[in-house]
Amino acid sequence: MLESLEPLARMIRESRERVAENARAIREGGSAPEGAQEKTLVLKVGKRDLGFTVCAVDGGLLADRFVGSDIAVRRSVAVSFAYGNSKLGTVRHHPKKFPETEVGFMNGLDEHDSLVFRSLFRLQGEISVALEAVEKFKPDYLLLDGSIVLLGSDRPGDGSPLTKDYDGLLKSYRELYRKCESSGCQLVGVIKDSRGKRLADALRERLLVDVSDIVLADALLDEGERTCALRYSEDASKHPVLKSLGEWADKMRIFYMKSSASDSPLRIEFIQSGKPADEIASDICALCSISKAFAYPAALIEADMCAALDPLEMEKIKRSLFVLTGGASRPLRRAERPFR
Repeated sequence: MLESLEPLARMIRESRERVAENARAIREGGSAPEGAQEKTLVLKVGKRDLGFTVCAVDGGLLADRFVGSDIAVRRSVAVSFAYGNSKLGTVRHHPKKFPETEVGFMNGLDEHDSLVFRSLFRLQGEISVALEAVEKFKPDYLLLDGSIVLLGSDRPGDGSPLTKDYDGLLKSYRELYRKCESSGCQLVGVIKDSRGKRLADALRERLLVDVSDIVLADALLDEGERTCALRYSEDASKHPVLKSLGEWADKMRIFYMKSSASDSPLRIEFIQSGKPADEIASDICALCSISKAFAYPAALIEADMCAALDPLEMEKIKRSLFVLTGGASRPLRRAERPFR
């Protein structure tokens, strides 16, 4: 087994070496790609004391299928951390530290819409809690675990029964943008393991290898550095989701930041109508200082822990539904194989 993996391991090493070599050459060039907010590709992240309130939102999800139907369970939590003199003061949760779970159910979805249903159901809970949290806590920052924009994969197919849910969620996102802007709250999306290629696309004329943003940024950046801020998309009018966001489409920005030498860079998304990129980078970097091996905002870590769901919860719900429906909610055949 190990012998068969050696060629693959060698290929991975050589690929990373080529990326590192290419990244060094790009970094030495120094200039930012066309359309960037700053003139330099790599910038130092300044150090700032923590003296503000940050609210973080995350959601937990469990999902499964019955014969002809889909079921999902979610828990959405907002956590408010108030800092003063770089020390954590008060910690509050909304609606509470471990809120009750919510159950969603849909019939007759195809394979694509089955996955879309799970994503929309989770996001509906998170954005609803985020809207309430901005009103309740009045934070300086609102951090989402993930993007501040719906993904193309979240769009249901033509004629899907989920279209109304998708349109309603788009409306909720626009409402969140407005509420954050009017209250002086900076909305930020923090993505741990981005699979995006916006940075790679922006540097494609200088890239000699096919690579994802997270690998490229890891090779480009040293600890305490970030890339210049880029538009979320080169052309918002052609982006499948941005074109539905109206005035907000051209305000979406991203950059990559490496808070620790021992961890991968984070993708940071924000709306340009609030704080400048330098200030956002400094504040988020300071929030990530709790761990060198897992450089991530502490409030988001707390939100993740509170929103986490035990897989046994789904099994309990499925058993209860089977009894209450008189056996009508049958599990998939592949889940009931008697021989393994």
